Amino acid sequence: CMGAVNPDRISHALDQAMAAKEVKNIVIDANSPGGRVTYMPELAAKIKRAADTRGKTLYAFSDQTIASSMTWLASQVNEVIITPSASIGSIGTYLAFLNPKLAMSMQGYSLEFFGAGTHKGLGLPGKDLTQADREYLQTGVDKVNAQFTSAVKAARPKVTEEALRDAKMYDGKDAVKNGLVDGIAESWDEFLSLI
Repeated sequence: CMGAVNPDRISHALDQAMAAKEVKNIVIDANSPGGRVTYMPELAAKIKRAADTRGKTLYAFSDQTIASSMTWLASQVNEVIITPSASIGSIGTYLAFLNPKLAMSMQGYSLEFFGAGTHKGLGLPGKDLTQADREYLQTGVDKVNAQFTSAVKAARPKVTEEALRDAKMYDGKDAVKNGLVDGIAESWDEFLSLI
């Protein structure tokens, strides 16, 4: 996913593997800093349904990084295995806006905004957020984060509250200790030999 793989491609590949009767093990070879929210709840639920399918075992493996929304996806498999120096975590959600209002002012221009609707134009460069905008955005972030943490907790009952709350990254041993992974393998080859 460091090459920005579209979640639709992951979904399609999963469909193909689930339809192939001869495929018994499915591996998500994960290396992603995370990213978007859109379609993550649906794809995570699809991965969970696949993991719950009799006769198929889903694994997630990484020798690099499983972070944020990739943690959401990887947590839904039957077993998560990482190398000792790989990391997993960053469970959390954020939304950020950069307001270039001061820079615009220093360059001699400003935004003139005319709109209808309480939150219309929200995030437009040069437009300040109102308190109502801030509350609206925080409510959305909190809603998605609740979905994220609930999905991880349901799929990985041993995950610690710290891992769910603090958006930390954990390497191999700490990831096991915090309930984010099931085991450690020294390499891709060792992982394959285990499955």
